[in-house]
Amino acid sequence: MLIFGKYIRIYNLRLSQYSDKIFIIAEAAVNGFGSEYIIYKTLEAAKSSGASAVKFQHIHVEELYAPGKYKYGNYNIENVRKLRINGLMSIDQIKRVIEYAKKINLIVFFTPFGRKALEELLIAGVSIIKIASADLEYDDLVERAIETKLDLIMSTAMIDSISLEKKIDYFNRRRLYERTTFMHCVGEYPHDNQSSQIGSIKFLKDKYKGLVGYSDHTLGNEAAVSALTLGARIFEKHFVLSRSLGGLDSKHSMEPNELLKYCQSLNKFNHALNCYEREFTKQEKYTSERAMRGVYAAKSIKKGSIIKSSDLLALRPVNGYSHQDIYKLVGKVAKVDINEYEPIDNKKI
Repeated sequence: MLIFGKYIRIYNLRLSQYSDKIFIIAEAAVNGFGSEYIIYKTLEAAKSSGASAVKFQHIHVEELYAPGKYKYGNYNIENVRKLRINGLMSIDQIKRVIEYAKKINLIVFFTPFGRKALEELLIAGVSIIKIASADLEYDDLVERAIETKLDLIMSTAMIDSISLEKKIDYFNRRRLYERTTFMHCVGEYPHDNQSSQIGSIKFLKDKYKGLVGYSDHTLGNEAAVSALTLGARIFEKHFVLSRSLGGLDSKHSMEPNELLKYCQSLNKFNHALNCYEREFTKQEKYTSERAMRGVYAAKSIKKGSIIKSSDLLALRPVNGYSHQDIYKLVGKVAKVDINEYEPIDNKKI
């Protein structure tokens, strides 16, 4: 049984939003920069920061980029190709990285950007396949990924809701929801919270029968926490050992101390959300002893007097009768003399 598969089954069994666990992915892209030392340090840092998994990108440039020189957004296409080539792991490297991750109790998986890349990952023994947003409708790659029977994670940026609903319906009809997660995602790198479209997670939850997550390209924690409250269970955040190393993703990648805070925030809020009925805690009981109101004498009351409502006050702290009993005491007889502002208990009335 796949480790990740266990998470999927637990979440589905508990209807996801009632699960007591979340799965946080540190997206390391090609931020190993061709160095196994940096790759291993990246795994260690992600683990120490609280991540459940690290994901890399597996790219053969000839499968992804057209040859020649052309405008490529804000990037120089030659530099992009060079970074991709330098960051490409061999099959043997991937095997070593997977084994090292197992030793530190971490999951490693990859996003393939083509059929050749996918086949190499299968040879290396990956257990999860991530499909990038831009390839969500690249059927040649998606169908081959489905054929593997492995757990799949699908990002959903750069697609309109009509097309997304068709893709979701396709996965629902084929019962692929039992091993596939759909991740809300916005294809702006980075973007602010206002542009995060977190409310779209409700659309995924309504339409998709399987697990829902959030691939987060904001710079903070707030959007992810909001996604958590709407039912996201898997989270992905770009990660690099140090932004000073450079790379295509550095400007929207978290460093280890930032990822640590990210994971802590999600886990704390997940703990807070993992309840249904209101609990009166021990700390609240302690607080209530000074914050709740008790019954006090509004003025001096003589022994034998009939208690009137004007004789009583509700003040902090509780020291005898609770303020909830104040009207029950009206018409009772004072057993003793009671001084003004003296708390009322059952020995006095």
